[in-house]
Amino acid sequence: MTNNVSGYSTMSPAIAGTRNYYRWLYRVLNPVLGQKILEIGPGWGQMAELITAGDREYWAADIDGGVIEGLKKKYPAAAARFVCGDITSARAAAAIPPGGVDTILMMNILEHVEDDAAFLRDLRARFPGCRIVLQLPALPALYGRLDREAGHYRRYTAASAKAALLAAGYSPETIFYFNFIGAVTWFISSRIADFSLKSGAVGRFIRLNDRFIIPLSFLLEPFTRKLAGQSVIVVGR
Repeated sequence: MTNNVSGYSTMSPAIAGTRNYYRWLYRVLNPVLGQKILEIGPGWGQMAELITAGDREYWAADIDGGVIEGLKKKYPAAAARFVCGDITSARAAAAIPPGGVDTILMMNILEHVEDDAAFLRDLRARFPGCRIVLQLPALPALYGRLDREAGHYRRYTAASAKAALLAAGYSPETIFYFNFIGAVTWFISSRIADFSLKSGAVGRFIRLNDRFIIPLSFLLEPFTRKLAGQSVIVVGR
């Protein structure tokens, strides 16, 4: 079961302009992505832009019609590969042919699902043999106003993320923390400053972070993957 917060309402509009962050994230995820990718919850389409720039086949699914319509307008030639609905349902999953995807990508989506293990089990049943690549909000101690307004049920540790995959029948391949400095800035904005998700202050914070902080966090990444981060990256099959 998902909560009643979905689509663009789960994120600040400033996210749409975060170029440095998504280029870095794509660089990190690129080695584990296959050739036929299904992204569940594509948001503003930053990963769609980066993935489709190469020779990979890109599919997307979202329960929010506005998100799917946005992708269709941006990529009209690929509109048939953008599915509106719960991709674990028979109707939505039927839009993708058998063997049509080899990788499932979910970035900051699973925390919106009340029973995460059940959702992952359903995905595994609908798309057997696919690799799953997850970006999850990390560290329960960071949970604050931004999480509540975004509709997050939880934040994860590396251990709890691994447990969710195992409970669904996936075999974890790689688990590591991502964006160490982002954990600090999230704590400041969500727990100390108590910013609202759609506030101008959060928008300014996101833009400054993308321009100045992300390059520094990128340099620290090799040394902080096992320690902590704003996100935890999980890869399984």
